[in-house]
Amino acid sequence: MTRRRLMWRRSQGHTRPSVLGAALVVVMLPGIAACGGQQEQRSAQNLCARYQQLGARVDALMSLDVGTTPADAVQARADAALGKLDQLQAVSEGQYDTLISTVRSAINDIKQSAVDAGDAFAAARQERQDAVQRLAQNLGPLKQRLDQQCSPAG
Repeated sequence: MTRRRLMWRRSQGHTRPSVLGAALVVVMLPGIAACGGQQEQRSAQNLCARYQQLGARVDALMSLDVGTTPADAVQARADAALGKLDQLQAVSEGQYDTLISTVRSAINDIKQSAVDAGDAFAAARQERQDAVQRLAQNLGPLKQRLDQQCSPAG
């Protein structure tokens, strides 16, 4: 075999793996991108599911009759809402930390008003009403952002 032919064969041997590797990358790239897109979609769905669960717990907390509900029932519902808020924050990837913090503070205010007043409903009525109103106000911006993200068009 001539030297030129031998060099051609060697170069062909080295070229094929490079071409095959490049072809393999080109074929795999859409699949890898699709996996990333699916992961983002699952994360968004998980965020929206946690948001819906939080909404249900906050609604349950805010629907309590502030004048007649025992303190331990208020605390239990506040704790349930805080648990759902923690779950939402865990999947939100830091996007809503400030808004979540203000909602957490408002829920804790409701819980604290129940602790402070115990079952003295008359004394607690105004404080609890104020705390529930603060929760509604603090929840508004978070709700608006998540409603946009979790809407079918968003």
